[in-house]
Amino acid sequence: MKTSPATLSFHLQDLTHASLISPWQDGRFIYYAAAYDRMNGVIAFLTRNCCGGDPSQCAPFTPLLKTRPKVRR
Repeated sequence: MKTSPATLSFHLQDLTHASLISPWQDGRFIYYAAAYDRMNGVIAFLTRNCCGGDPSQCAPFTPLLKTRPKVRR
């Protein structure tokens, strides 16, 4: 899947504002690192408040796969 640089930059900026990643610049490049402690806090919050404290009640994430529709010939 291709993502345009503008779209990627938009999402990285939002994650930075949420303190879920932290950027640093090296020359003309910007590198990002995940803030795992902050991400774990978000997961703990969601588990407590969305799953009733029982992680087994939350369905695991499964990304939707893009498949081509079958063509009838």
